[in-house]
Amino acid sequence: MIDVNEIGVSTNTYHKFELDKALKGIKEAGFNYVELTSVMGYTEHVVPENMEERDIAELKDLLDNYGLSVSAISGHSDLTIKDGCDHLKAVIDLAGELDAKVVNTGISMQEDPEAGLSEEAERSFYENIEDLGDFASKNGVNIGIETHDFLKTAQQGSEILTNIESGSVGLNYDTGNVIFYGGVRPEEDIKNLKSEGFTCMHLKDKLGGKGEWNFPALGEGEINFGPVFDWLDSIDYRGPVNVEIEFDGSEEETLQEVNEAVTDSYEFLEGLLQ
Repeated sequence: MIDVNEIGVSTNTYHKFELDKALKGIKEAGFNYVELTSVMGYTEHVVPENMEERDIAELKDLLDNYGLSVSAISGHSDLTIKDGCDHLKAVIDLAGELDAKVVNTGISMQEDPEAGLSEEAERSFYENIEDLGDFASKNGVNIGIETHDFLKTAQQGSEILTNIESGSVGLNYDTGNVIFYGGVRPEEDIKNLKSEGFTCMHLKDKLGGKGEWNFPALGEGEINFGPVFDWLDSIDYRGPVNVEIEFDGSEEETLQEVNEAVTDSYEFLEGLLQ
């Protein structure tokens, strides 16, 4: 069974705040693992393209000071274009330096998720993901394509993976996103996951249905996480599991409120997993 001490927190939870504040809040809440965020133009807690050896050493020292290990890096990129692939490769390089197991990403940022990918974009994605998978494998890293935008449910994810040959590419299953983007319940949808293609999980609670942006602290939403952990136990999953909290999308939350939500999430997991 997964222990609460094996679970981390995505620094995207601290979208508005500096990395140092995020790491401090995550550690003080009780967590020992962290998923760093490198989403260009959104949450840029690490920007590997701008990091030299000295910067990486300073990052390692910062993590050591808080007693945190990096389980994953969120490097969401547009994998249908060269710039997006170059960014993901830089994130993969950094993951290798930090001994992170997984780099998470989306598929595209250029097209309309409701309309789906164009034939050209889909062809580019499948060509690029094979190259990226090979690159990740050489760094000892797996790529997790997140249930997000164009990959809305576990069933869609499993279908996409059948078209990808690289064994270093799998799914990052986000429990809140499958409701927001796909309109399905994670308690049931997760049963459509295939264990061999499952590489990472985001624990995200959810209030409201499809298209309603409200991702509170764990235990304050409507998701029953019992069946989720039952499924993880059934496959003896030991990959990264990271909490992500995104509130209601407003810019008004304070650092104290975010820290309290992270602490509440840790306490919820303690109660659930005992």
